Amino acid sequence: MGTVIRLLGPDLGGQELLVPVDTTSITMGELKERMLLQWPAGMEKPVAAQLRIISKGMEPPNEKTLSELKVMEGETTAMHVVVRSQVPKAAESSAADLEKGSTRCSCIVS
Repeated sequence: MGTVIRLLGPDLGGQELLVPVDTTSITMGELKERMLLQWPAGMEKPVAAQLRIISKGMEPPNEKTLSELKVMEGETTAMHVVVRSQVPKAAESSAADLEKGSTRCSCIVS
């Protein structure tokens, strides 16, 4: 009996991806790889590390299996997809922002 993961999100260009899986013992990391194989044509394909899959309001780690997330065998389950930019948000702000009188706070722990 198979399971279908229905992936939705603004970064999919208004489309949805249906990813059939044979078993709920696959990990979130494996789901990301399968999702990339079905990435919509004409859209820039991200790398797996850029993908965030949200399930029940949380982003499970890549090592979690679908069964650990209570995905039921034989059902269709909806999850949300967000593609992270390649440049981390903290690196985007520059010294020029600080000179402009930006009121953003930042903290660097080393």
